[in-house]
Amino acid sequence: KGNGSRKLVVFSDVDCPFCKRLEQNELTNINDVTIYTFLYPIEQLHPDAVNKSKSIWCAPNRV
Repeated sequence: KGNGSRKLVVFSDVDCPFCKRLEQNELTNINDVTIYTFLYPIEQLHPDAVNKSKSIWCAPNRV
């Protein structure tokens, strides 16, 4: 996401409420940054996160 001069890498679990809050509230307020998001499902905490991540990885539009 983005096309800024600075780069930010985010590792996110699709079922993590803190990850969702970061993406919806905090990252939207940052300017001049390119954000790279990598899915990192934590199966021990969120058992369905792996399946959801696979669905996202295989989707034609991953945005």
